[in-house]
Amino acid sequence: MYKMKYQKVSFFALLCSLYVQNCVADNEIENEPLVFKPTEVKGPVVEQFLGDWTERWIPSHAKRFVNGVEEMSYVGEWAVEEGTSPGAVTGEQGLVMKDEAAHHAISYEFDEPVNDYEKDLVVQYEVNAQDGLNCGGAYLKLLAERPNGEMSNAVPYRVMFGPDKCGINDRVHFIFKHENPISHVVSEKHLDSKPASHLKPGITNLYTLVVHPDQTYEVRINGNILRSGSLFTDFLPPVLPPLEIYDPEDLKPQDWVDEAEIPDPNAVKPDDWDEDAPRMIHDPDALQPEDWLADEPLYIPDPKAEKPEDWNDEEDGDWVPPEVPNPKCLEVSGCGEWKAPMIRNPNFRGPWTPPMIPNPDYIGEWIPRKIPNPEYFDDEHPSHFGPIYGIGFELWTMQPNIRFSNIYLGHSIEDAERLGNETFIPKSKVEQSLLVKQKSENKPSMHADEEENKYLTLFLDAYDTIKAKLPPSITDQLDPYVATIAQSPEIAIAIFAVASSVIAVVITCFYYFSSSSSSSPAPLSAGVTEAEKEQQAKFRQEDENDNIDVSYAPELESTPKSEDVNAE
Repeated sequence: MYKMKYQKVSFFALLCSLYVQNCVADNEIENEPLVFKPTEVKGPVVEQFLGDWTERWIPSHAKRFVNGVEEMSYVGEWAVEEGTSPGAVTGEQGLVMKDEAAHHAISYEFDEPVNDYEKDLVVQYEVNAQDGLNCGGAYLKLLAERPNGEMSNAVPYRVMFGPDKCGINDRVHFIFKHENPISHVVSEKHLDSKPASHLKPGITNLYTLVVHPDQTYEVRINGNILRSGSLFTDFLPPVLPPLEIYDPEDLKPQDWVDEAEIPDPNAVKPDDWDEDAPRMIHDPDALQPEDWLADEPLYIPDPKAEKPEDWNDEEDGDWVPPEVPNPKCLEVSGCGEWKAPMIRNPNFRGPWTPPMIPNPDYIGEWIPRKIPNPEYFDDEHPSHFGPIYGIGFELWTMQPNIRFSNIYLGHSIEDAERLGNETFIPKSKVEQSLLVKQKSENKPSMHADEEENKYLTLFLDAYDTIKAKLPPSITDQLDPYVATIAQSPEIAIAIFAVASSVIAVVITCFYYFSSSSSSSPAPLSAGVTEAEKEQQAKFRQEDENDNIDVSYAPELESTPKSEDVNAE
């Protein structure tokens, strides 16, 4: 009976091995270079930089002013070109910042403004830091005015969205402008919990912002929702001011007692309390070691030192040889005057203070009365940002060749996901596969044995073949482990047989026989879980039934002006 089960398992493993070999045979076909195909997705703005891009995009060399003082000019150059990273799509054009350590500015003015309050606002674009990004911005702005070819930090915007990275500061901004209907002052509202950018050299990332008419939002990176919530509660300073404020004219009475405890007036310092006792004393129980050489110095003149030949006693003074540790002291407990070690003084008590007792006159903490906020206003639709007249990039970067591509601005989440499925998913699949290989090739082998590298290459090739047949949700979890193995070839040798069997027999066969035979990457989708749906439904219900009362938060360093946001 056991023999028959063993034969079945062996036969099953053999089938899987044949399947893997078939995948290897098709590997050359699957790894053919990707070729760009223009999308059929339509929308207010679908930019793939086809045709004469200079008719739409106007680079700016305007002056940059900060607080009315000219800081510098936008000297950075722009180009539209194919990607240079491994895995780049042949024929796909992208907008590239070409210069390092420079300010760049460029804008695209729309023929008609985008302004449909009743629909979702969807912004999506791809970013590839081809040479890496240590310090710089890669965000875009939805413009509140036409820049007329002079894009700069002075051009107002409705929304700013995208990655910004400098040192340990790594985030994706979502900032929108909101006008106070009473004072008509326009202020910036910053997402208070910003996700990391996930930028890596040569790897494309897809950034998507969705603002719903119900005043909720989503920030997606590579199709995954990393932040979602309400425009009312997740931004600093809040959109709505508080309903009530403390009365600035309500002052604390002079006889108000708000000290809960006071020193006991009847307490008396004990007679045996010695405030002058030292904190540390010599240990009275310590004894001098028997081998202690009290008459020997710790240092003696170096017996090997010789007076320099050019030493002149009349000019240089008497020559004194340098001192060295006394060798006799190294063989015993010590030399010189012996002193007992210091210990904590058991009689030390420090300055005396009377104990605290409840204050019999205590009234309580003083809190001014609240009054209706004279500056309160209610805005049920902060998502009504206003007409969007164009898209602008106004950025500083320390690294060149930051590439932007496949820009979508419109009202359809489905169209944005479709565009991402056509452009980002195939590209990301190739880039991630090449990234694993590149790490293994760049990491020097711990041993010079060629057989070791041979097994590592076999392991990575087998993984790449199987990875092509797995859904991204599985490969995203496996990639970090494979990268670790690639950096340590000796691990690959030790687990090659086991890993190959597990991956080929268990994972590949399971997904091959239990799921669809299609090997295309999983499409982009919001990926909202049931728990997230319940949370969003609960929020919408609370939003309909309750008045939102949020506390006012003053302008903080964490909510700077837009011109100061990017790393400079």
